[in-house]
Amino acid sequence: MVDPLGNGGHGTIVSTGSEEARIQGFTGNALQTDVVKAIQGRARKERSGSGGYLCTGMECYVGGKEPNHYDAMALSHARVGKVVFGKWDGGKGGMGGTKWKGLKGVQDIEDTNHTYRVFFAKAPA
Repeated sequence: MVDPLGNGGHGTIVSTGSEEARIQGFTGNALQTDVVKAIQGRARKERSGSGGYLCTGMECYVGGKEPNHYDAMALSHARVGKVVFGKWDGGKGGMGGTKWKGLKGVQDIEDTNHTYRVFFAKAPA
């Protein structure tokens, strides 16, 4: 999770899934994805007095495939501003990879109380 306004506007990493996994240890819980762990890391720092409401305006960079619907909704609840990922999930993802099936990404559902921008960034070969 990145605060885009930190470090003089150059961005500051505020939490990562791997950092939070190290702090929490292995939980064996399949719902403890890297995205959820990054959100939990930000929430933990917020409770200690070093931040605002969850991930408001933060940017989430996902190194792997498109986040699934579970992670996409968690990002909505956390109030992120932008999500960037590097690989479509073959129609299973929650951010628009299902559009070919006529379905929307979670961020495109008008009835939710928060939406965010999504970017696909193909890694250089």
